[in-house]
Amino acid sequence: MPFPRWCVALPARNEAHRLPGALQALDTAAAFSAGPVRVLVLADRCEDATAALARETGAACRHIRVRVVEGLDNNAGTVGAARRAACEHALDGLGDAPGGFLLTTDADARLHPEALSRMEAAFAHGADLVCARLDPALDPYDSASPAAIRRARADALRRALIRRLADRRDTGRDRSALHDDYGGAGLALTAAAWRRLGGFDCGHCDEDRRLVRAAERAGLAIDRASRARVQVLARRTGRAPG
Repeated sequence: MPFPRWCVALPARNEAHRLPGALQALDTAAAFSAGPVRVLVLADRCEDATAALARETGAACRHIRVRVVEGLDNNAGTVGAARRAACEHALDGLGDAPGGFLLTTDADARLHPEALSRMEAAFAHGADLVCARLDPALDPYDSASPAAIRRARADALRRALIRRLADRRDTGRDRSALHDDYGGAGLALTAAAWRRLGGFDCGHCDEDRRLVRAAERAGLAIDRASRARVQVLARRTGRAPG
């Protein structure tokens, strides 16, 4: 594979049911990308067939190359530590080469086909970090109730309206595409931005939002209007404290 334009970091723990769908969605999105896409699956302390299915599914993909790292010693035992380690492994082959992008996503996330290409367009217009919009969907393996899904969508709409009003106040413009519904299932940043920020912390939750807040404090350009979207499966059983 030529020099990867995208390095995708996907931490997973006991996600044998959901991971193939995530990789297949990445493969579809990569077909519309401008450059090669390399995916690093971090099988973190798995007790099921996550690693084996990642290799099997990756071998059948046409547009991505999948590498699996398993048995990592995650001393912190947190989702933040796993995400950070996955990103560091994903970027191993990038070195100091310019133009590379890092995407972090999850096993229960499904990139929309146009997600990578829309992120690339945002980077071409000067973004350092792109927040994809998260669309909650029923999880066929451990589904939250339809009422919970409706509440999640209503909450996402509320946050979007608050951001729209705040932006109108601050800039005098009405940019309704802006959103504040983002997370580690769909955060992309340039390799240079990752190095400047120092990556994710090792917290038990919200490491994704803390990274975005750090980017804001550092004055980096954050794009919340690229229309890149990621479907996330809404579970009944949480994956991390908080």
